[in-house]
Amino acid sequence: MYSICELESKYKEIEKQLLDPKIAADNNRYAKMVKEYNKIKRIIEDDRALKDIDRDLKEYSEMLETADDDIFKEEINREIERLQQERAGSEKKLLLSLVPDDPLSGKNIIMEIRAGTGGDEAALFAAELFRMYSRYCERNKWKVEHISSNETGVGGFKEVIFSISGDEVYKKMK
Repeated sequence: MYSICELESKYKEIEKQLLDPKIAADNNRYAKMVKEYNKIKRIIEDDRALKDIDRDLKEYSEMLETADDDIFKEEINREIERLQQERAGSEKKLLLSLVPDDPLSGKNIIMEIRAGTGGDEAALFAAELFRMYSRYCERNKWKVEHISSNETGVGGFKEVIFSISGDEVYKKMK
């Protein structure tokens, strides 16, 4: 595991390497480096955001100690509470960005939905699930490719098989 200082130096090193024409010529290596660069960049940005919030909290705490007006103290306390909530969210975001990626997280998936028991109602539910997943994929800008399906007479599916490809599909769908 790296410290933030080590990550910042690695970030700068990768940034320099990405400008090298030899590395840019090797598409696979370049793509891996860009992916690592973006991951480190996210961590550094999350860390900086957390440090900014800590700095603001310190400033507001100092202002609270010197404030004389009760209304002003209330405003400062509200701002401190807001910053503490924001800090908790930023801290959680930073911790999640520090978790190592699952090696499968960048993979695509093949999904299969079967109606099961329940006749026409189960087939209609399977069709609704397919539409729901299709819309979710559209929102995430993923590509849905229909592989096969077995439709019923009422507009449902006994079975539908489709592939989903895109950025971090497996990670978000598992």
